[in-house]
Amino acid sequence: GSNGIGVLAHAGKFKMQLQSALHIFFLLVIGCSGTEDILAMLQSSLRVKTSSNSSIETETVQSAPDVASVTSLENLVLNRVKDGTLKGDVKLVATVNASIKKMFTSIIAATGSNQKLMRASVRAFKKCKTNMWANYRRALPLEKKHFMIARVYPKCITAENALRLELQRVKKTYRTAFNIFKNNKRLMKAKGKGCGNVCTNHKATENYHEQLQRLYDFYGKCKKKLIPISKRLESAKKLFKKESAKQAVSDAKYKAMKKKCLTMAWMMNTRKCQAVGRLKGGCKGYQSCWKTATRNYYRNKRAIMKEERNMKIEWRGLKRIQCYLQVIDDKPVKDAKGKKMSNKAVLNSCIKMKRPSTKHLKIYYGRIPKKPKCPRDPWCPCTASYVKNVYTKGPRSRCWKNLRKYRCAACR
Repeated sequence: GSNGIGVLAHAGKFKMQLQSALHIFFLLVIGCSGTEDILAMLQSSLRVKTSSNSSIETETVQSAPDVASVTSLENLVLNRVKDGTLKGDVKLVATVNASIKKMFTSIIAATGSNQKLMRASVRAFKKCKTNMWANYRRALPLEKKHFMIARVYPKCITAENALRLELQRVKKTYRTAFNIFKNNKRLMKAKGKGCGNVCTNHKATENYHEQLQRLYDFYGKCKKKLIPISKRLESAKKLFKKESAKQAVSDAKYKAMKKKCLTMAWMMNTRKCQAVGRLKGGCKGYQSCWKTATRNYYRNKRAIMKEERNMKIEWRGLKRIQCYLQVIDDKPVKDAKGKKMSNKAVLNSCIKMKRPSTKHLKIYYGRIPKKPKCPRDPWCPCTASYVKNVYTKGPRSRCWKNLRKYRCAACR
């Protein structure tokens, strides 16, 4: 997919150039050899499709001229050289040599393009690995946040337990102070009733002065009896107010710490869930990427290996054609000792010539690298292993019951 439109368009342009060069060559040879060879030339020419645009759409690898066309052209030139039809045609030789050089250039360009495609096919695996590790690096901050919270969470539970014990102690003291205050209040009420009611007006037996004296004496005795209880009641009331304030503060501290620990449990599970989800999604994309890269690699390799074989055959055929053209040209050809060779000797040397080297057309296909294992997080939130290793202190039910009922979507 990454080699897409650019490679397709370049491949189509390259193939059209080779077709044009071969057609020029064919027309030149046909013009010199007579109309009786036209049918044979057409049969051995390039396979021209009815729609040139359709070949561009499906082309994925750059290709050279058809092997059969080059072989047919080689045989045709060899036959014309043997019967001397093209003898002394210097202009034809120059034109054909120029066309062959263009073909050589095109074959080398196609080889380079195919080599580039194979390198890109191998690099695709590296891209998959790079994306996988990049996704892993993006998950690390989430894992780090989880680790930091998980390290502090036991301390939060310790503080919560301490505040709960303190709250229990304060509540106990508060209940004691409340009971003391309540009992003294009841006692005060009971003792007050024991003083009796002396407010009745005795007009028949006493005057106003005697009534005041009687009330003074009565309340004086009652006051002496109620003062100790009243002092104890005031002391109990002050203690009750003090313990009530301490109980309210202690209860608020405990509730705040408990909420903090619940929030920490929630954040700890959320960060772990986000990390697990990111790694899970990244591994899924990594598997898909690796599968696509493998499929593209083998597909490109098969096509390019076929083209490589054809290009080597075509290169050797064009080299032999160049050798045959030396017989047509009037320029003298010398052997290794510097002696002038006859046309027959040149032709025989061309027929028996050593296979031309095609090392420069060899494609390095590379190999598929070893597939690294995609890192996953085995601790999904609230699984048995996760709860055992993370919730070492406090109630383990906090994992799924903290701020609200919790379940990680990535672990389903």
